Amino acid sequence: MTGYIEEVIDDMVIWIEPDPDHFRGGYVWSVSLNQTELDCGLSYSPESARSDAKKAVSALLHRRSADFKTL
Repeated sequence: MTGYIEEVIDDMVIWIEPDPDHFRGGYVWSVSLNQTELDCGLSYSPESARSDAKKAVSALLHRRSADFKTL
């Protein structure tokens, strides 16, 4: 993969691209909402990066729903 992957889930943007550090390799991913980065990480493959990012989105959505329940 030489480009990037962008996916939107519940207004959260997942961004995946090759790690710019070619020595280390892998793929960096981030989850953003309204141009604010909420989580990020480094994964071995694009598939694992997508999986890790989706897990982060799920955790963020769970936390957001728990926050609304306490209001």
